[in-house]
Amino acid sequence: PNSVLEGFYKEAIDNGLNVMRIFDALNDIDNVKESIRLINSLGGIADGAVCYTVDPKQEVKEEPSGFMGKLKSMFGSKPAEPEKIFTDNYFVEKAIALPATVWHQLSWQSSTESTSLTPTFGGLEEALQLQPLNLYTYSVSVLA
Repeated sequence: PNSVLEGFYKEAIDNGLNVMRIFDALNDIDNVKESIRLINSLGGIADGAVCYTVDPKQEVKEEPSGFMGKLKSMFGSKPAEPEKIFTDNYFVEKAIALPATVWHQLSWQSSTESTSLTPTFGGLEEALQLQPLNLYTYSVSVLA
């Protein structure tokens, strides 16, 4: 309930925790709007975050072996690649959907080991203009 959120945010802000990163792991903007509104109304700094991820890897089907497998690989059609969901445009749209009038800064959360963030940041820089943008990343297996 909102009364619980408001009580938590009020106590946190009153005790010096005034910057709060707000995010929804599935990037559902409706799930964060009320928290951002409450934090702003109580004098805190809302740090709206977009969670970055990559499309799931597709399973590689084992090719048939032998003469028929070789013929199929030479003359058969390859299955179409599934349509990408998590494109650069997807993340730029999510960032824009967090209205600039309600959040003070935007964070980019990434737990992926992808190197494909560079094109996304170009689109974000253009779309957000002068809004502050933080990059928050962590990696579970290698240094980020």
